[in-house]
Amino acid sequence: MLFASVSFGAVTVSVNGSNHTIPQTNERGWGNAVTAWIQAISSFTLQPTGGNFTLTADTNFGANFGLKSAHFSSRTANPSTAGLVRLANTESVGWRNAAASGNLLLTVNASDQLTYNGVILSSSSGALFQDSTFSLFDNADATKLAKFELSGITTGTTRTYTLPDASTTVVGTDTSQALTNKTINGSSNTITNVSLTAGVTGTLPVANGGTGLTAGTSGGILAYTAAGTIASSTALTASQIIIGGGAGVAPASLAAGTQHQVLVMGAANPGYGALNLAQAAAITGVLPTANGGTNKSSWTANSVAFAASTSALGEDNANFSFDDATNFLSIANVDVKTTFNGDIMANTTTGTAQTLAAPTDLIVRSTGALTSIAGFTAPTQDQVFVWTNATGSQVTILNDITATAANRILTGTGADLFVASAASLVLYYDTTSSRWRVVGGSGGGGSITIGSDLTMTAADTLAISLTALNQTYRVQGNAAAISMATTPFGATDPLDGTLVELIGTHDTNTVTIAYSDTANGCVGNFATLVLARFEVATFRYNASLDRWIYVY
Repeated sequence: MLFASVSFGAVTVSVNGSNHTIPQTNERGWGNAVTAWIQAISSFTLQPTGGNFTLTADTNFGANFGLKSAHFSSRTANPSTAGLVRLANTESVGWRNAAASGNLLLTVNASDQLTYNGVILSSSSGALFQDSTFSLFDNADATKLAKFELSGITTGTTRTYTLPDASTTVVGTDTSQALTNKTINGSSNTITNVSLTAGVTGTLPVANGGTGLTAGTSGGILAYTAAGTIASSTALTASQIIIGGGAGVAPASLAAGTQHQVLVMGAANPGYGALNLAQAAAITGVLPTANGGTNKSSWTANSVAFAASTSALGEDNANFSFDDATNFLSIANVDVKTTFNGDIMANTTTGTAQTLAAPTDLIVRSTGALTSIAGFTAPTQDQVFVWTNATGSQVTILNDITATAANRILTGTGADLFVASAASLVLYYDTTSSRWRVVGGSGGGGSITIGSDLTMTAADTLAISLTALNQTYRVQGNAAAISMATTPFGATDPLDGTLVELIGTHDTNTVTIAYSDTANGCVGNFATLVLARFEVATFRYNASLDRWIYVY
């Protein structure tokens, strides 16, 4: 900048804040001053060639004129290369707010979006406005504002609203508005809170999904009485079944039955009555055990039902059956006679080695003069019965001899069995071996006392029973002491194991038995035995030794 002032003969000018004296015409000796002035002008004035021109203070061009230029660039690195005002990315154009309390800046953010006071105005893809700061206001009243809220839109999604080609009003979701000229698609929309008392008028006809009715019969139901007509039935009876009336007739109540009757189909119409179980059409399926049935639709003939488990009935015909024709209950192939209601099969067979008739009752009672039994007529299957000796005498059960093979008896001892009067045996028929087997009883023949006091003579023999297993005899000599024969019990073999007890009855008329190692002789730990009064000698017959063995 050049400033001039006149002082006497020279002129003083200021260049960049420094004063320089300029001589007037014809003055001399001012070469140095002029040179300094010219150098100041060269250094501190703006040149057309451009370059750096650093100001040390703001420059005020006054109120009347300004600057004209092709563009104005910022000193910051990387300013814009186009435009009148060329700024770098971080620089802004600012205004002071009306209250002079802050600045209003127009700038570009790091995402190349134009912002005003931090609010995004646009981007390279188009104008953008932030919903939290963007508002519309009424032209007549700036306090009336409208804002947009976009938080409900899915991230990364753009929603487009297309305006109708008409001037209209936006419809709200929760505000009271009257809609006109609208068609609502019922399949795509749900209308709620419609008052059917105040919000509608008229009666909806059948053709439009209604009933066409404004009232009906209390206790009745609706029914189509024609293709397009709905009517109310008469009042239905409480707690009763409804039956159809056919075309053109509304349903009605079925007449009530009596207690415990069931609904059954008659020839044409249903009604209440008893269930006829004899009619195949009345029932189906099998009544399970849990409901009181058997859970079986058929049974094997003669099978006996039993509880196979806590909740099921079963049968095992091979091992548990009842033959009504013969009154035999078969358990595991063993028949148990069940007609025991006081009846006992009486048998009066007499004689020796007899075969008695097959038992027809659980108990067979023999009363005839029977000496021995060789067998019972064989049954067709396993059978169990009780035979009772009511003959009044001992009866011998012969072991597997004399009778037809299939009728014979196995005593279980390998020898004949002697059954005392009033004793009983339990027998069962073994179909595998085709024999009757003795499996129990009340015992064989018991002790037999022969005579009250037997008087023996010298070399005498005692006539013992050949069939009684236990025998007792009281003996004494004939008016003197005597010695028995070397075979004191005779030469005929009794049953194996027969026990004979001798009791002396006289102090002087004693009975002597000598040791005799011969057939049917007496042997043991003695030489001679003398039986005086109250003295006892007991012998047991051993068939394999054919000797009487002294016991005590």
